Amino acid sequence: MYGPKGPLYPTVIGLNRKMEIMKYLNFGILVLSFSFSSNASSLDEYCTKYKEKRFFESEVAKYNSQLLDKDVNVRGSAALNLSCFPEHIETSIPRMINLFNEPNGEARASMQDSVANFKEKSVPYLIDALSNKDKDIRRSACVTLRQLGPIAKSAIPALTELLKEPGYDVSMSAQRAIKSIERK
Repeated sequence: MYGPKGPLYPTVIGLNRKMEIMKYLNFGILVLSFSFSSNASSLDEYCTKYKEKRFFESEVAKYNSQLLDKDVNVRGSAALNLSCFPEHIETSIPRMINLFNEPNGEARASMQDSVANFKEKSVPYLIDALSNKDKDIRRSACVTLRQLGPIAKSAIPALTELLKEPGYDVSMSAQRAIKSIERK
């Protein structure tokens, strides 16, 4: 979609696991509401429409740099848009995982959801994150693996190791992830 100032860039303004609300930066007002849950068909539809409009290497680089933006909405939008480019997984996922210690809950959830959108391709990266020195990154990796469910079975040994970790946050998140992976 193009406006008088060029292409309209979507930004996530309402982040939660059930609904993403998009606004266009060129006008600074809400133009489009886009709703989807974490099911693949809705995300695939979004990405297909998105890629039809512009698919450039420079866009991926721009979104990767926007992951570090001061504005939580820009970071969330960048993470969502990067999940539309699975061919750039080697750069996108590690950058998003490094932001799992994000103090803003909405931005952290957006990073987790975006990594989960890569499905089974994200599992090896998440397994690596389970051994990160930062407990917030380990906990968020557990939460993301929990979202993935059975496709994350290869993470169970690493999650089992986290059950031994002192403290509540990481070990409880690991326990919940194991239950979710085994249950489904």
